[in-house]
Amino acid sequence: MKEKTTHQKTSKQTASALHRNNQRASMQSIAEQAAQWQLFLDECPPEEQAQNRKKFTAWQQLDSRHALAAERVESFIKQVAILKQPSQQQAGNQIYHQQTIMPARKALQASFNQATQRKGKTIATTLLSLSLLISLPAAITLQKYPLSHLNADVIATSGEWQSHTLADGSKITLAGKGAIDIDLNAEQRVVTLYHGEIYIDVAADANRPFIVKTQYGAIQALGTRFIVNHRGEYQTQLTMLESKVKVFSVKGSATKNAVLDDSVSPIISAGEQIKLNNSGLSNITTIDTTMQENRWQHHQLLVHNWSLSEVLTELNRFHTSYIHFDAASLQHIKVSAVLPLDKPDQALALLNANFSTIEVSQFTPWLTVVKSVEKNVDKKIN
Repeated sequence: MKEKTTHQKTSKQTASALHRNNQRASMQSIAEQAAQWQLFLDECPPEEQAQNRKKFTAWQQLDSRHALAAERVESFIKQVAILKQPSQQQAGNQIYHQQTIMPARKALQASFNQATQRKGKTIATTLLSLSLLISLPAAITLQKYPLSHLNADVIATSGEWQSHTLADGSKITLAGKGAIDIDLNAEQRVVTLYHGEIYIDVAADANRPFIVKTQYGAIQALGTRFIVNHRGEYQTQLTMLESKVKVFSVKGSATKNAVLDDSVSPIISAGEQIKLNNSGLSNITTIDTTMQENRWQHHQLLVHNWSLSEVLTELNRFHTSYIHFDAASLQHIKVSAVLPLDKPDQALALLNANFSTIEVSQFTPWLTVVKSVEKNVDKKIN
């Protein structure tokens, strides 16, 4: 009887996984259809616009997912325009509007032209590969708002703090640019963090474990409050504020379908911190939970002996401008500081004033460059 029950449970889990995969494939198809509609409406003759827009509206009304996909594609196009704000002389000028909107639409068009030559390539992947072929504002937009996350359940843009209450009563807050998927089913509750930082207050449910996944592993909640910061270029960092969690790294390379390594799965308690990366799990360190709570509530970045590259990666999630830097050339510069995330310009000015071997330059409203220069010896911010 026990074997049968186990088999039934495994079958249900497999069916559930297949269902979720089918849903994601369906959403990808819908996203491509929404982009095709945008291109079609741009290119159809003026006399056919009204009729075709009615058809587009009817398509959106067929399924709530259609409307959501259309909204997200249009949002991407608008974000390109926002990064290139007009001057007072340009405001209201229709020519300016066309110049800012068209680069994104051209990117969409190019994606479909190339997709016919490369079978199986998704729109998101193709668009990213074409970022260097479009205008600077559009290319920066693609880096700050990855199109691969257009289908994520929750997306936060730079400088925002978004709070969400899930169906089970759990609360999640995203800080700055970030993207997560949420999957609550009869067996478990899973949040997939693609990038960014989240603060989680887990609602009790003895029958459904609460799990946070990133490319480097998984965190299973055994209690309530914790913070997960996923910096894809470097690592995932877990900060435990209350109760406990169990941590798993991935076996082998970090991929979407990687197998979790349950041979080493430490329990992390309140006041402890651990990091996950391609090498596995770091040593457990102690932290001041009150300080961590305060820095979160006051929108601060608290760092100790971080590389400058890591700091700039974090600031990029909150700055409306894109911060460009060569990570390798800044890796050796170590930073210990408390920086204001809701005022990233001040944070950059503080770094520039305290490190004589770097130079911060803002070339346009949408591009800031930080580079290494040969001057005096570095000094840490205290």
